[in-house]
Amino acid sequence: MARRRDPMLRFDLDPHEPDELEAGEAPDAAADADARESRVSRLLAPVGRRWRALSRRARAVAVGATAGTVVVVLVGAAVGDAWADRRHAEAMRALPGGVADVSLLPQETWQVETDEGVLAVLPGGVVVTRDANAVLGLDVGTGDELWRHELGAYPDCGPTSYYASELTRPVDRVVCLSGDPEARTATVIDADGVVLGTREVGPANVDAAGEWDDDLPQVTPAADGAIAVVRGVSMTTTSLPTGGGALPRLERLREKGRWTDPSLRVEDALTGEVRGEAVARLRDEADLESCGTLEEDGKKPRLALWTMATASPTAAGLGVCGAGVVILPDGAVLDVDGPNGGMVPVRASDGALLLSGQATDALDDAGAVARTVPGYVLDPSAVDEAQGPWLVADEQLRVAAYDADGTRRWTSDVESYQALARVAGVAVMASTEGAVVGLDLDSGERLWTRDDLVGNDAGSGPNDSVTGVVTDGRRVLVGVGGGTDLRLVSLDARSGETLGEQELDGGPGLLLAVDGHVLVAEDGGISGVEEVDGVMVETGNAALRGLAVG
Repeated sequence: MARRRDPMLRFDLDPHEPDELEAGEAPDAAADADARESRVSRLLAPVGRRWRALSRRARAVAVGATAGTVVVVLVGAAVGDAWADRRHAEAMRALPGGVADVSLLPQETWQVETDEGVLAVLPGGVVVTRDANAVLGLDVGTGDELWRHELGAYPDCGPTSYYASELTRPVDRVVCLSGDPEARTATVIDADGVVLGTREVGPANVDAAGEWDDDLPQVTPAADGAIAVVRGVSMTTTSLPTGGGALPRLERLREKGRWTDPSLRVEDALTGEVRGEAVARLRDEADLESCGTLEEDGKKPRLALWTMATASPTAAGLGVCGAGVVILPDGAVLDVDGPNGGMVPVRASDGALLLSGQATDALDDAGAVARTVPGYVLDPSAVDEAQGPWLVADEQLRVAAYDADGTRRWTSDVESYQALARVAGVAVMASTEGAVVGLDLDSGERLWTRDDLVGNDAGSGPNDSVTGVVTDGRRVLVGVGGGTDLRLVSLDARSGETLGEQELDGGPGLLLAVDGHVLVAEDGGISGVEEVDGVMVETGNAALRGLAVG
């Protein structure tokens, strides 16, 4: 059956206008008001006539339609805001240091005591940590234990990074090494916490064991389910038969077959398949005595080399005496020279960066050097967009900004060794003078300086520093600690104005954002080695605390 249409309302506007003023005649306020009132009355008169002519039902329909329009507009606006908020939260959660909202200071919602801090982060906000001889995954939102796997003696899990922006980037697999130095075992765990398998990797040196065998390698968890195997470096000593006196030149040692350069190999933790291997060849003119410590061992001196051997989610690296090599997860090998040889690349928010001497190389997906900028790129702990200008410290630690093509934007007079955030068009830097400074990303202009956040004048201890930063795209939440407490200060990124401040109970810790959640990772270091459940483990003084924001 056809439904009867409700009556349609049509409004006719009266075409008559009030008389215009004669030329040069000043308007009279009262007359003008009367004219406006008369005009309004004439405009509304037809509406009134048509309204009075409507039936009661028609009037109700008209009023309902008007009210419904208002409701639809309000509901639509609310839905639009909720949709925008959700999109914003999703975008920030995917960025280093990103959270949805820090307009309100966070409150602690959970705490878990551990023996180490954050070892790795898995997709979905799972934080990997260690408790005695077990590796476990915690839900960053609730602190609930999602899974746990018991390991052998001296457990070591990773890959782990020293950089907050890389540490919180999810990895697909975690590798754990365990067992006595005579027989180490590799265990691989996937993103769901399921053990994919184990493999005996054989003898290897273990720092916690307290003994070192020069003939054994150092084995470390590496990226993408691999292990890094290092020989001839890092806490080892190399026998150098010199017949007494000063050490001979490296070139002479090579000629006599008395020298072997240190090496790095990356292999699959479960299959043992070699993904990449390289030798860090020291230069013939290298001054060995300046590259390590001479130790007496009977009649022959021995040299303990100073080295850097690390494995992060980005790559494995080995540096010694100005020479170094880097192996990317896909097996690509990079040779690195200079005083910082072997510095492991930082996976910045928009690419891999490799420190080489006094410059930083930007690597493409194949590991080739795409461009080079002078100085050391400072990777911000928190950003509001994946790509942006690079913040670089030159040889004098002055901050400069470079575009993606390597073009320098500006150089400032601010000296810094730590980029805190790149947000809202501002570079938030920790200056060498102990201040937190905001620089305009386009011009390098100093927008604000806060020298009251760190130091005794701010109520902090002399050893306090910025322990981390998170951002919602407009504000930055800065963690300040180092003594006995952690202080959180919320700043407007553009003005540097304090929006809120609070002290957190408990010790200081690294302030991180994991999957859009705020996390404080307290890590007091390893306190010793003890026997737990029949195996030897490193005991530490660490805790993880989850904070609710928004």
